[in-house]
Order: sequence, then structure tokens, then C-alpha cells
Amino acid sequence: AKMASKREIMRVTKHYTPFSDDDVAKLFGLTFSIKMNKPDWYWLPLMALYSGARLGELANLAVADFGIHDDVKFYLIRIGKTADSRRVVPLHSALIDFGLWEYVEHLRSLGQTHLFGHRPPTMRSKSLGLRWGKWVADSGIKDNTKVFHSFRSTVITDLYAAAAPNGAAIRDTVGHSGGMRGVHGIYVSTLPMETLVK
Repeated sequence: AKMASKREIMRVTKHYTPFSDDDVAKLFGLTFSIKMNKPDWYWLPLMALYSGARLGELANLAVADFGIHDDVKFYLIRIGKTADSRRVVPLHSALIDFGLWEYVEHLRSLGQTHLFGHRPPTMRSKSLGLRWGKWVADSGIKDNTKVFHSFRSTVITDLYAAAAPNGAAIRDTVGHSGGMRGVHGIYVSTLPMETLVK
């Protein structure tokens, strides 16, 4: 069998278009909290918007994955697509302002084990995946390359545009493979929390 060329691979690889500022305003407008009124429907899109994490990574977070280090609230992604997907993600200040930390602490006080334990494990990603597609269409966004995974493209694009500290910080935040560190990759260890927060 002949190996596929780079051009052939690119042709069949799905590309996800980032959400524009206008898209974000439509998706998270006044009716978002009314229509997206289940804990996972509400929190997962917001968490993805502020982290670029994959749906499966966020949907299966445990309450024990949330902690505080050096006065920084964070969550751990323990199970990811690759070894590099496992990472520490500082909790964005907007998510704290929206009440995510309070939600986590409430679940902890109730003895809940998972952030979205109201869903069976096999439905945690699927429930929002189905609902999100409908929400995007209901919000007037017709581009079928704008899906939940578009949050990854959105966050990475925004971090580069905002001149984030460096490529390694972006890579570590979104859980990309070590190749983004360039030729020095094997010499760079986990970045400090302070760099990730920036």
C-alpha cells in the first residue's frame, strides 16, 4: 500500500474554524444561561472558551481534580488524547467570577465525585455534544466548521494574538504535544504556574 502524501492527509483532515468575537457574543448572550440550563450545558462551553480544552477532557473532570497551588485555583486534566494532554490548567478569573469554584466546592460539600455526575459516564460528552450543535445553529451560526472543538482554535488563536508568554505556555495550556517547544523541547520541563496564569 502506498503511503498518503501530506497534501492527501490535509485534504481529509477536519479543520475547525475559530469562533469570532461576534460568534462568542451570540453564543454567550442573554439567553445562554436560560437555554443552556443544565450544569454541563452551562459550564462546559464556558470552560472550553477559557481553556481550549477538549470536550472529553472537561466532561469527565472529578471534583478531586480541582485544587489550589501558590494561591492559584486550577484543575488537572488526568485523562487526555495523548500523554501531553495531561496537564494543570489555571482556572481563569472569569470562570471564578461566574461561580465555577463555588459550584465545585458545593459538589465537594455534598460528597459528589464528578463535576457532572448527574450524567452517566458514557453520556457526559455526548449530552453536551448534541445540545451544543443545536445551540450553535439556534444562535444563527451556519458554518458547519464551527463546532465545540472550535474553542481550541479560538483559544490558541487568541493566545498567540495576545502575545502569550511563549509557545510552550500555549502548548501546555491546551495540551498539545511537545513539538511546539521546537528544538529545545527535550530540555524544557513543566512550566511554572505563574507562566501558565499569564
